Amino acid sequence: MAIGDSRRTAFAGLAVVSLVVAACGPGNLEKRTQQAAEALDASGQGVGVSTSEGVASVRAPEKAPETRRPAASAPVELSDLGHTFGDPEAPVRVIEFSDFGCGYCRKFHIEAYPDLIAEYVETGKVAWQYVPYVLGIFPHGLESATAGECAVEQEMLQAYGARMFEDQAEWKNEEGPVRDIFLRFAREEGLDVARFEQCLEEDWRRDQVRQNILAGGRLGVRGTPTFFIPGYQPLQGALPKEIFQQVLEYVLSEDAEPAQ
Repeated sequence: MAIGDSRRTAFAGLAVVSLVVAACGPGNLEKRTQQAAEALDASGQGVGVSTSEGVASVRAPEKAPETRRPAASAPVELSDLGHTFGDPEAPVRVIEFSDFGCGYCRKFHIEAYPDLIAEYVETGKVAWQYVPYVLGIFPHGLESATAGECAVEQEMLQAYGARMFEDQAEWKNEEGPVRDIFLRFAREEGLDVARFEQCLEEDWRRDQVRQNILAGGRLGVRGTPTFFIPGYQPLQGALPKEIFQQVLEYVLSEDAEPAQ
């Protein structure tokens, strides 16, 4: 599966287009993406220490700088990113780029995500692909994405990710190392702690985290959460459950005819 440059504007008739929602961290995409990727080759410490919040429209984000956009002949391949919940052959796929340190990502995952999973993913209508992303503006951003990928390695991201969002303040506000907190979450959520710890220590998922960062940058992810439904314009922000239901019902509808 790949996402190229062309986008259908099928949501133009929905109320979702004019809705203004909260999203974490719009900013200089090219600079932020490069800094986040370079951090993986440096000390391994978290990316950024600020916590700016912003507002973003559900309309498609501005295009990424030309130096970061994939050529039409080389679309971004997403099949190996993150972890997919639900039937991979479901008729609709949602690809979510989300930062564990983002307050609006937490809001979405607490208020809307569980019901959407129950209604659409567990019923086989939607495959939900979660990509742990480093936006680059939160404390311990790199560590949290790496921990998420180590949970992916055990196919335990659903439980571990929920815990990361639920207790976000505990680790996000920690001034020192957060490794012990993440290990405790792993133990309490039923992961193989020895394997999880080895994944963190030996950095098994470094390349995957880097791939997530670069893919998000090339796709123009300027804030989190950002959602892609292949073939449609991206959605950004902590969308209310009712709005996301409206979007998914539209895409699932046999009568939907996306604008060309």
